[in-house]
Order: sequence, then C-alpha cells, then structure tokens
Amino acid sequence: MNRPHDLHQDEAVTMPDDAELPPRDHPMSIAVARALSTILECHRLCLSSRCRRSGKCKGDPHECLDACRSLLVEDVYDGALAYLDGKIEGFSFDQVVGRYPDQIAALAEWIGRIAYSPVRRRGNRQQC
Repeated sequence: MNRPHDLHQDEAVTMPDDAELPPRDHPMSIAVARALSTILECHRLCLSSRCRRSGKCKGDPHECLDACRSLLVEDVYDGALAYLDGKIEGFSFDQVVGRYPDQIAALAEWIGRIAYSPVRRRGNRQQC
C-alpha cells in the first residue's frame, strides 16, 4: 500500500531513528496540525461553537486532530496526508488521486459525510 510519505518514491530520503521532530508547540507543527484538521473537517465535530462558526479549528489544533483522528480509518487520515503533501509539493489533485486512489476516495467519502450533514440552527427547531 502506498503511503503519503512514499509520494516521492524516486527520492532516497530517510529519516534517522534518533531524529527529533519539532515539539507540538513549534509553529511548523501547529501549522501542519491545523491544515490536517481543516482538510479532515474536524471543526464540525468540535464542541467549541467558535470552531464550528469559523469553519476551522480555533483552539489547539493538536487536540482537535487527536480527537478527530480516533474516529477515522487509516485510509482517511492517509488521504489527508497525501492531499497535504501533494499541495505542498505543487502536484495537481489528479496527480495525487492517481498515486493514492483508495486513500483519496476514503477522504472524499469522509468529507461528503461530515461536511454536508444538516446543521441545527436555533430558529429551525421543531416544537413538540
């Protein structure tokens, strides 16, 4: 199975086992978590009305992503990683879909289910 980090199969890039990733409070780590949270539409599941109203995570993106990720199958998360990696590298959407059809299909299905669910509004409540 292809993984998003395999997108550049021609390049021999290896990360040493003892390499340190940026801490969770590093700006790059926050930016990546916020982007993944937005791609996965995690704000729709958030308990914060601020996030739901703005259409993106307004709190700690790592917490948002951790909560949302527990609801996802691996292909959906891999699809989000592939999409983000492709966007960063300048690939077209069709190129990313060509490389990761199952993961992008799973991501699209997730977004279709989560993004277009009906929103409850105060004025539209049914009265019993």
